[in-house]
Amino acid sequence: MHDVISSRGAKDISSGDVFSAEKQYEVQKVAMEFLTGKCDDIDFGGSMRMVKEYLAQMRNGYLKLKQESANLLE
Repeated sequence: MHDVISSRGAKDISSGDVFSAEKQYEVQKVAMEFLTGKCDDIDFGGSMRMVKEYLAQMRNGYLKLKQESANLLE
């Protein structure tokens, strides 16, 4: 009961559950569509784990773009 109230289920990040590479790619595509304005809304499915994955993929996209732009300036 405590886990349900505190939103800790079997799929919580603290349990070590990790998205598959395919799911990470899917999340990455939606995240980049959101950032570029191709979509206005993201459905997190009520999952904090999903929110964290979207944020991680957005960070990865940002870092990739930052590195690519640094490479162009060299």
